[in-house]
Amino acid sequence: MSQPSELNAILEYRGALEHNREVFLLNHAWGIRAFSITDSGFSRLVEVLGHRRGPEGKSRVSFIPFLLLMQRQARGSFERLSSLQSYDAWVLLRPCLESALILGKWTDDVAFAKIWENRKTNLDAFKREYSGRKLRSKSLPRSDELQHVLSRINDDFMHANSAYYTRHTAVTPVGENDVEILVHYFDTEVDNEAHTLALLHLLVVVQESVLALLASTFGDLPLKTLGLSSFEKAHEQRVRALLKRSPQHDAVLKELGLWPKLSAA
Repeated sequence: MSQPSELNAILEYRGALEHNREVFLLNHAWGIRAFSITDSGFSRLVEVLGHRRGPEGKSRVSFIPFLLLMQRQARGSFERLSSLQSYDAWVLLRPCLESALILGKWTDDVAFAKIWENRKTNLDAFKREYSGRKLRSKSLPRSDELQHVLSRINDDFMHANSAYYTRHTAVTPVGENDVEILVHYFDTEVDNEAHTLALLHLLVVVQESVLALLASTFGDLPLKTLGLSSFEKAHEQRVRALLKRSPQHDAVLKELGLWPKLSAA
């Protein structure tokens, strides 16, 4: 007895996901190694928070769940990347980025935490202080750039606008009177590499910004860096080679990944 065609389609899709993950492991081991180092950065930030108090004698223990959530979202996001589904990866990363921006808001003024906590009872105040450019803060370095990336994620991956509609759609003539319409589920190789480099770099930028925020709160810390400069040096030539093959991915690297401007190799 044959299985229903709908079940066959789901099994085929799941098989494609597993295949893509194995191919990613073989072709992009560098990405897995880089993410493993980046993932440990969240744990190192939690360790910093767990043993210190601010100048007023209070800890920042309420920040720890944000960092653990950031780590969870980053892991989920990387899993989607390794399945060649960057359009899902950025959606999953959004709460990670937003959490970092919230840490900046709360460090600017603890009153913002109360507005966040009372979101359901005073939605207008929440929207006023936690929407758009209002998520930028003085305390989180590069918060203006990070908020801009958050806005790009919203525009490019969260809404069914015209760009989202057309990005993975292909229309091909079939005979004289018919067309074939396809929606692609998986990235091309060059798309996937560009989004992987962008997302990994963005994560290290976020971590360095949070570390600087903690240093400004607690004073001198034994943890001085989470390796942004080292990451850029290690992957600079890979970025240059990618741009030589596909100059149009410059926007992905700079506007989503916050890579500094690099020319093609």
